[in-house]
Amino acid sequence: MKPAIGRIVIVKGFVSNDSDRHPAIITRVWNDDDPIDEPVRINATIFADAGSPYAMTSIPLFDTEEKAIAARAAGAASMPHFAFWPPR
Repeated sequence: MKPAIGRIVIVKGFVSNDSDRHPAIITRVWNDDDPIDEPVRINATIFADAGSPYAMTSIPLFDTEEKAIAARAAGAASMPHFAFWPPR
């Protein structure tokens, strides 16, 4: 899927009310011209469970949660948060 402002994603890694998966809306797309070498980076407003909306910047966006977890395991230790498309 192509990221665009206003699209909904799931952000993982931000903990609120004992959950680390929250819906978010993309507010900016950084590098969608070449997503082959690295994931697309987005800014998003996160709607945390039982919390106020929270803005985050430069979140890597992956096609699936599994791809994001694999990238983190492959050495992207500097990736405490990531986003992925919700399942249909």
